[in-house]
Amino acid sequence: MKERVYVFALFLKYHLSQGSLILKLHCAICWAVLMDSHKEKEAIAELSRAIVFKADLHLLHLRAAFHEHTGDVLAALRDCRAALSVDPNHREMLELHNRVNSHEP
Repeated sequence: MKERVYVFALFLKYHLSQGSLILKLHCAICWAVLMDSHKEKEAIAELSRAIVFKADLHLLHLRAAFHEHTGDVLAALRDCRAALSVDPNHREMLELHNRVNSHEP
């Protein structure tokens, strides 16, 4: 699994630097695979590494969704707010923000 995670991180770094549209699809597939494998914390760690490299709306959205799934409402809200500062009208992010915000302690 570590080799696949490392390859995924390299793939993200390359495509982020290229501005590739394939990134969104690849992230969605990786998200589904890691969710099915119950590797949420590993996914969050890899997304965090990629976000440090380049803060991207889609990566913030994915990480917020992972945080929501693990019950970390505050981290999910932080990512939602960061993504909305980039694009305040992003429909999917607004929906996630509203859903998570309804669970805020």
